[in-house]
Amino acid sequence: MDSLEARPMPGTEGAMSPFFSPDSQWVGFFQSGTLKKVSISGGAAVSVGYAANPRGASWDGQRAIIFAPSQDGPLLQVSNEGEVSRPLTQLEKADITHRWPDVLAGGKAIAFVAASRDTSVASARILVRSIQTGEQRDLGQGITYPRYVPSGHLIYAQGTTLMAVPFDPDRLEIKGSAIPMVEGVAVSQISGAAQYGISSTGSLVYVSGVATAVQRKLVWVNRNGTEQALPAPAQAYRYARLSPDGLRVAVESDSQIWIYDLNRDTFTRLTFEGTNQGPVWTPDGKRITVDSSKEGTANLFWQLADGSGGLERLGTSQYAQVPRS
Repeated sequence: MDSLEARPMPGTEGAMSPFFSPDSQWVGFFQSGTLKKVSISGGAAVSVGYAANPRGASWDGQRAIIFAPSQDGPLLQVSNEGEVSRPLTQLEKADITHRWPDVLAGGKAIAFVAASRDTSVASARILVRSIQTGEQRDLGQGITYPRYVPSGHLIYAQGTTLMAVPFDPDRLEIKGSAIPMVEGVAVSQISGAAQYGISSTGSLVYVSGVATAVQRKLVWVNRNGTEQALPAPAQAYRYARLSPDGLRVAVESDSQIWIYDLNRDTFTRLTFEGTNQGPVWTPDGKRITVDSSKEGTANLFWQLADGSGGLERLGTSQYAQVPRS
């Protein structure tokens, strides 16, 4: 970096979560549901894998990329050439997600976050895993977003504090006591993402903030962009979807689907089993399709919108699936 002037990279409009290759010659990123990479020397971006709702990625040496394609499911590994992605990790019974991977020194092991709920950092655990042997260690709960630095330390967020602990990447062992590095780092209580980055030389950059769950309001928006708030109370709403008849809103809150009746100003809980997100109405308004962890890895399910019956599985894929319309 011989200049402080920023320059856009063609073909990366709307990109998110960029990350460098180990040789610093490529930038990986997510764009429109796809994992891509682009050379810093120029040229077209290359599609590498599918990622509907990504939760981080890290280069495995120069050979492959390890990434979390969705808010649910295991980590996947895909070659630089974009061959078929394969699962690298396997979810334990209580977990619904592996996310925020970071390949450790030498590319022999990986640190990542496992959690039983998409909306609770309190349930998050940091795991380390040998890429070669599959040996796996649990480093503790209530911590998130691990990053390894060549000084031999593993950095992670605990609350809004960044902690550093001596770590042996060959033995996958903590070698001493954790010490606080900096307080007041912004951490998402929904995804577990901590807003910091650290270089191979130990230079740290971070966004200051507090650990909060985002509170959102449901609003009408007209074609001019003017908003009119609905009377529903503020919550950690996500994925609001209006019914075909315009009378109801399906919305996710606290990893469950709720139906908001616009005329009655009432909420009715639709789902109760597993973690359920991304509601999509069927064209006739009779059913709602969701991605649910009811049977493990997130897959497509649907349920009658009136609340009768239960979730019915629609697909058999072993990979995470997310409904779109």
